[in-house]
Amino acid sequence: MNTNEEIPLQSNNAFYGKFIAAKTKLMQCHMDNNLSSCLKCPRLFSCNIREEYVNATFENMNQGKEGTFDFN
Repeated sequence: MNTNEEIPLQSNNAFYGKFIAAKTKLMQCHMDNNLSSCLKCPRLFSCNIREEYVNATFENMNQGKEGTFDFN
């Protein structure tokens, strides 16, 4: 990705929409289970909600492009 290229984070962006939906679902899970973090949950490594959130976050960060994400 060109470093001068901006990624649109608008509500009409499909990747952003998927990220917001996954984040909302994860936050609801935290509230339902009285947790402040997934790290405190016994289902940490087998949780589909967390996995969906992590995947949606990555896809939003790289806008669906294959490969790694550059955090710089």
